[in-house]
Amino acid sequence: MMSRQLLSGHKVEQASEEVVKNMKILPFIHGVVRILPEGWLYPGTAPTFIDRIHSVKFRSNDVMVMTFPKCGTTWMNEIVWTMLHNPDLENPKADETIFLRSPDIRFSDETARRYPTERGQSSLFPIFG
Repeated sequence: MMSRQLLSGHKVEQASEEVVKNMKILPFIHGVVRILPEGWLYPGTAPTFIDRIHSVKFRSNDVMVMTFPKCGTTWMNEIVWTMLHNPDLENPKADETIFLRSPDIRFSDETARRYPTERGQSSLFPIFG
């Protein structure tokens, strides 16, 4: 089984057919990979996003929301954004979509760079260091 190393130092290998079969999920077009040494299973496209996240320049006042998929990431982003930018519930930007107010760095750190201070960002990948 061939593996490669990510910018974070983690190794990635293709998950075996047996592992994928036992997951009882719909097939992923790009397969499933295992991130080592932790053994996390992710869609085959994850290494691209993980390397992208690893190259993001974080600021000392950034707040990261990290959750497992389907465990309330959007709701948690709303809570964090409100605490940072709307404590009196009067901020007119509160009506904008949370995906603009609290960017998911898996998709674009360009969006995050536009925010001058106290950026609330999210990721489903627990790889930072």
